[in-house]
Amino acid sequence: QTCLSDHIHTFYGPMTLRPETTYNDLIATTPQQNSGNVVENKSLYWHPAIYEVVDGIYNLVNSDDTTAYYVWDGSMPIRAFPNGFRMIGGLRGQGPSNAIAACGEPTACANGGNNCNSPNTFFPSTACGELEVEMSFPSCWDGANLDTSDQSHVAYSSDGTEVGACPSTHPVRIPLLQLFFRINNYKGGHYTFADDSSVFHADYISGWEETVLQNVLNNCNESTFETASVSANPQYQESINSRFAHLRMFFFPSNSARFVSQFLDLSHAFIARTGHSTYW
Repeated sequence: QTCLSDHIHTFYGPMTLRPETTYNDLIATTPQQNSGNVVENKSLYWHPAIYEVVDGIYNLVNSDDTTAYYVWDGSMPIRAFPNGFRMIGGLRGQGPSNAIAACGEPTACANGGNNCNSPNTFFPSTACGELEVEMSFPSCWDGANLDTSDQSHVAYSSDGTEVGACPSTHPVRIPLLQLFFRINNYKGGHYTFADDSSVFHADYISGWEETVLQNVLNNCNESTFETASVSANPQYQESINSRFAHLRMFFFPSNSARFVSQFLDLSHAFIARTGHSTYW
């Protein structure tokens, strides 16, 4: 049996997932299968699940909301992700992913005793009214490969931003993809990723039709999107900002009633919660 990984992940996007999931599988999904708010975007995102460790027990933590931003500078040539494109961002030594866990309204750790000590260097040990975690994917592409096992087909810009210089080996600029998730009433103490590391990395499979995304990049305005994007998910509107243009993709928060069901795929359980799913 082929498994996706040796540790648990949290997923966002279409509720379809197998080790052999392809671009065509994503494109074939319906808006009702997508936890995001833009029907044209059928991309799949995932990162190691988050755990709170109390008295040696690992407790799965659900994010309260998650957002993906596609950011680009309209004054620079920009190429849409080609059909079938995928990448990983934030790997150790890969480049400046600018990953950070920002603590809003910090207070003393709420767990008490030894549970307030943490070996993890990414998550804060203090409590936070809201913890916002973010990272960026590479925004420079070699122009040839849709994927590589060592991720050598993509590279970070010189400073990890949408305007940083791309290396000569990766001259094609692609949208800067930023992934955010937020945890309200974060208790502090020992939190960790499912791989027990202090590195925030994430995977991405593009579910855009290349021509549709290129039209967004070239002609950034609200009319770029079909009205179905709003009518399918009326809680949210598309958000477009033309200073440094960005498209904001919302994922439904975990307290909504949408997509609360269980799917069994061979020996694997794919538990579809609202806005994200956890894979065992």
